[in-house]
Amino acid sequence: MTWREMRKNGFRGQIGVVSEWARRRRLAERTDQSALARTPSARSIARLMTLARNDLSKSDAVLIAAIDLVTRER
Repeated sequence: MTWREMRKNGFRGQIGVVSEWARRRRLAERTDQSALARTPSARSIARLMTLARNDLSKSDAVLIAAIDLVTRER
């Protein structure tokens, strides 16, 4: 949805607010994708396994789901 469409729907914020939000979101997505490329340490995996699933980032949730899948296959 573009800023103009948002304005038509009643959004009162400035275009700079939307631009900054979009920039931060793109940066976070790139960070999440790069995090998937490296193998986390056993300590990191153990910490992630003890956190509530709702508290995980998207990339961490994908990692834990993949670990769960592998361990169930064994």
